[in-house]
Amino acid sequence: MKYYFYKWWDNGTDQIIHDLLRWQVRERQDRSADPSLVVLDAQSVHAAGRAGRHDRTGCEPDLFTVNGRSS
Repeated sequence: MKYYFYKWWDNGTDQIIHDLLRWQVRERQDRSADPSLVVLDAQSVHAAGRAGRHDRTGCEPDLFTVNGRSS
């Protein structure tokens, strides 16, 4: 049994079987074969909104200053 598991794991057969079974279960439940929902958490959305403001190094020096002190 272990032999087949590793053989299928290496050549991708396990993923094909998994996908086919998932599609069959979803279709029996009168759902689309592929899920169409994406879940984002608030932290990911917040970080994505700031992504374009970074300089080339990825560091924003103004975020690391302390009030009343010069850098």
